[in-house]
Amino acid sequence: MNTLPRAYSASIFLACWALGLAACDNASERQAREAREAEMALMSDTKQAQSELESRIVSKLRTRGDTVVISSEIISGIEVLPHVTAWKLSCGLLGVQIVMSYGPGEDDTATISLTRSRVSTERCLDLAPPLASKVRSILDQRGQ
Repeated sequence: MNTLPRAYSASIFLACWALGLAACDNASERQAREAREAEMALMSDTKQAQSELESRIVSKLRTRGDTVVISSEIISGIEVLPHVTAWKLSCGLLGVQIVMSYGPGEDDTATISLTRSRVSTERCLDLAPPLASKVRSILDQRGQ
């Protein structure tokens, strides 16, 4: 026979469950912090950052026939854009991003986030030109 009142047993269960969630939250927060720190360390070395970001471009951006294909993190799939696609590479406080524009509206864009880690202006001046060249070389393959 159970000697603890039912409400008391439920309270103990909920307290243990909450502690378990807190431990998970702490672990996920720690993992996120470690990932941010690793990304910041990567961005502090120009050669390593360039190599890694070029690799990320290649894994996320390609052409197929007359279309541009973007592997999307957000929708866990792909986005296929028309072959006439303007683009820009942004580098700075919000990290490094490639924004593809395929129409006149504000919502007619697709963004490839290469890193969300802040990149200094000096590092951007070193990274942006070769990264832009990598994007251009991939997009120049359209229709081939």
